[in-house]
Amino acid sequence: MVLILLSYTCLLAQSTFEKDILDFKNFESEIGSFLNIGSDYLEADGYFEFKTLSGIFADVWFDQVDLDQDTDIQRYTSIGFMKDFSNDFILGFGYANSKSQSDPSIQEIFVGVTKNMLTGVSYIDFENRNISFLGNFDISSFVDYKKIDMSLDGLFYNGDLDLFFRISKTSGSGISFGYILSRERYEDNETKTFYKNGNTFIKTIPIEKTGIFNSIFIGFIF
Repeated sequence: MVLILLSYTCLLAQSTFEKDILDFKNFESEIGSFLNIGSDYLEADGYFEFKTLSGIFADVWFDQVDLDQDTDIQRYTSIGFMKDFSNDFILGFGYANSKSQSDPSIQEIFVGVTKNMLTGVSYIDFENRNISFLGNFDISSFVDYKKIDMSLDGLFYNGDLDLFFRISKTSGSGISFGYILSRERYEDNETKTFYKNGNTFIKTIPIEKTGIFNSIFIGFIF
């Protein structure tokens, strides 16, 4: 799967083009760590990112750090360049690489734009001939409510769409917490029985399903 499926609970690793990150007036760096709690999982993730006055930015994320042997630690890195044409229009592009413990790395080129409260990023995986898209709608700007951040995000890939509604709050001390309601695809296993030449065979195969998920997160940004 494309790198944007790694995890949404890492607070949109691919959302480098969101306006709070794109507002670069000087050199800035940020480190964060989060604890994510869902209906059937408990995991941690963390990141480091920086951006410069010249428009160069980079980040690295680690996701799905937990005690579940069925999940892999995943890593996402990106580097790119962005140009602020005005207060409400930003354009950027770059290179992204993702890797999990059991899967080969995925390399993508991305192009993104922010216009007012809308953000869109396209990812191109030349090796697998795949194009994916991330869209973000900043609800907080639309309702002019700044105390709590609210956004609606969509991840489009393989002809289908995953949706995420996020509510979050970051205090002046750097403590961040929030809630995510999502409708997304996930991989599950299904057992099937086959009959051949009078023999019965039972095989477990991976299948893709769609479900509704709830998760909360708490972390620290500095």
